[in-house]
This record gives sequence, structure tokens and C-alpha cells, in this order.
Amino acid sequence: MGRPPSNGGPSFRFMQYEVTEMDAILQEYHNTMPAREVLVSLADKFSESPERKGKIQVQMKQVWNWFQNRRYAIRAKSNKAPMKLNITPMPRDDSAVARSVPQQVASPIPDAVPATTSASSGRVNSKVFEDLLPFSILLTYLVIYLALLNFEFKMSPGLIK
Repeated sequence: MGRPPSNGGPSFRFMQYEVTEMDAILQEYHNTMPAREVLVSLADKFSESPERKGKIQVQMKQVWNWFQNRRYAIRAKSNKAPMKLNITPMPRDDSAVARSVPQQVASPIPDAVPATTSASSGRVNSKVFEDLLPFSILLTYLVIYLALLNFEFKMSPGLIK
């Protein structure tokens, strides 16, 4: 889309054949910025086309901006693509030592008790919150664990020494 120029003139658009040619060059350069000479020659070539000759002079900066915007869009699209989660099961340790350890029995979950206020102090009964604190901590750890399962960490080659 782009914004219109500040001088009130018509906004600049590349023709479809120009976009196709620039796309081909971008693929040829493996999504890296082509050399300045290539950008200048494209701007000159587009300016000399029959549709633009004598009307619009295509600047090298406009061609450069197109390449930058397209490279950014390609990167953003590749980062947004859904990634396949690579989850491998944890190895199970079935040793007899682990089986003989007595397990702690979890206490039953208390029924939700509405918070009450005492008439004299106007404060909320803190016992309810103290009873629910272990469950809220457990829920927090569960949310963090699930978030980490869905997150794929990519190590940058520059960080490994």
C-alpha cells in the first residue's frame, strides 16, 4: 500500500513485471540484498520502460526499499509459520530403589469456601487464601511447564564456542 508522497503527487507503485523481475533477482541472491550496481541498473531499466519514460523517474532508493521490505516480509512469514514440536519421551527408570520409596499421599482438595469478612475488622478471612496457596503455586508451575513445551529454543551459532 504505502503512504502517498508528502507533495500530494500520486503514490509510486512498481508494475507487476517489475515485481516479478525483482523477485527473481532476490531468489538468485538467496534473499540477500543485491549489490548497489544491480539496484541502480534496475532503477534505470524501470525508468526507461515505455510506461514510465518521461513520466516517472524510478530512484535507486525505491528499488532498495522494495528489496528491504520483501526480505522483511519473507523473514516474518517464515518465523510465523507453525513449527512442528519435537518432543521425545523421557527415559523411564524402573529401578527397584525408586519403587521402594514410600510415596506421600496427597491431601484431598478442600471445597471452595467463600471468603468472609469479620464484622469488627472488615478484613477478608486469610485462611481461605492460605489453603489455596499450594494449588496456585502448582498451577503456576504447570502453566510454565506447558509454555516451555510449546516453545522451541533456537541456539544461535554465534553463541556456541
